[in-house]
Amino acid sequence: MTDMIVDANSLYARSWFAAQRINPDQSEAVRLVLQTLLLLLSPRTDRIEHVDRLLFGWDGTKKVEKNRADKPPEYHETKAIVRDVLAFVFGAPNVEHIDYEGDDIVATAVYKTKADIVYVV
Repeated sequence: MTDMIVDANSLYARSWFAAQRINPDQSEAVRLVLQTLLLLLSPRTDRIEHVDRLLFGWDGTKKVEKNRADKPPEYHETKAIVRDVLAFVFGAPNVEHIDYEGDDIVATAVYKTKADIVYVV
């Protein structure tokens, strides 16, 4: 069995900020997230051959203060859209815990999985 466990919050943040440079429309960030995942999942010999299960880890709502600027409302609106799209397109769970960040979710899932192969994105 092969798992792919994605820090979706990190993937989304990178896609959203890149989209602001290309086209600050919500659909551009959604497109970049999907494009990245589809590229990783494409059946090519130099990439991942097969994935049985996907999991998307997201930051919880209780954030640790990191002295970063607040994100605009559009960031959070688009994030909700991306979560819905990922669940619909891939049929994979979006996992979030109020007290933890996406990378904590990923680390826990890696530790707990029984898969033979685990890809961390």
